[in-house]
Formats: sequence, C-alpha cells, structure tokens
Amino acid sequence: MCPAGTVVAGAGALILVGAVAGWRRIPHRTTIGLLAAALVVAEAINLGAIMITAYSAPALLRQVRSLNELVGTETHLPRIRPTGPPLRGVQVVVIGDSTAAGAGLAPLPGASGPARP
Repeated sequence: MCPAGTVVAGAGALILVGAVAGWRRIPHRTTIGLLAAALVVAEAINLGAIMITAYSAPALLRQVRSLNELVGTETHLPRIRPTGPPLRGVQVVVIGDSTAAGAGLAPLPGASGPARP
C-alpha cells in the first residue's frame, strides 16, 4: 500500500505536467510519455526523501536529551488578538485531541463545574 504522501506527490506531478502539456499543445502520445516520466521522477524524489529521513532520523533522535532540545524553547510567545465579540461566561477553550484536553484525568482542586466529575 502506498503512503498518502507518495500518492499526493504523484498526483501533483501528473496535474502539473498535464497542464503544461495541454498549454503547450503537445501530441497525446508525447503527453503520455511525459506524464510517465514526470511520475517516475516525482516518485523517485519523494521516496528518496522518505528514505533519507527514515535512515537519518534514529541517529539524530538518539542525540536528543530533553524535550526542549527536540522542540525548542520560545521565551517570547506571540500575542494573539481575539476577533469578534467576547463570549460571556466562557473562561477557557481547549483545542486539541483528548490527550491534550486531559480527558479522563482527575480534575484539579478547585475546578469549576464542567471540569468536575
């Protein structure tokens, strides 16, 4: 089964080269050969990049000793300016998956109504 990225790269190559072939009014037989060559080149580049990443990642990850080394640290966070009217009664909005939202965890002491079991 092909990874989704490989399929997307191949489809992108076919669309772009097909558009160029139509724009240049290249004969059908030449267009098919051009599309096949573009697909092979795009997939070779994509798979090459995947292989380089797959073979080099373990050695690079072994050098990481902390989460900060992996994701970096940002001491000055960007200021986000909300748009729209304020929502009365809404104190916090959590965006993310259930793990990030803390689903199933015990509530913090002093948690508000919806956070209590």
